[in-house]
Amino acid sequence: MTEAQVQRDIMKYLSIRGIPYARMNAGRKGGVHLAPEGWPDLVVCYKSRFVAIECKRPGGKMRKAQDIMLHELVMHGALVIVAESVRDVANSLVGL
Repeated sequence: MTEAQVQRDIMKYLSIRGIPYARMNAGRKGGVHLAPEGWPDLVVCYKSRFVAIECKRPGGKMRKAQDIMLHELVMHGALVIVAESVRDVANSLVGL
């Protein structure tokens, strides 16, 4: 399974559950600055919490910029999920 497939499955799950989310693109495209380098793939608002989801293919590794950014988000109170599957997201949201 590719990272793109993992991300699509998670977005479908969030949509079915009625959980608002946005897919983010980091870096630059042409002369336009997108989200900062390392920004998570998906941002979610769930039960008044900011949730950052970084999608990875099974066994995929995080880049240094992603590690740094996700650590910063945690320090500011975000719930950060590094997800290789829908189950990772579902399990992390239980109990919130």
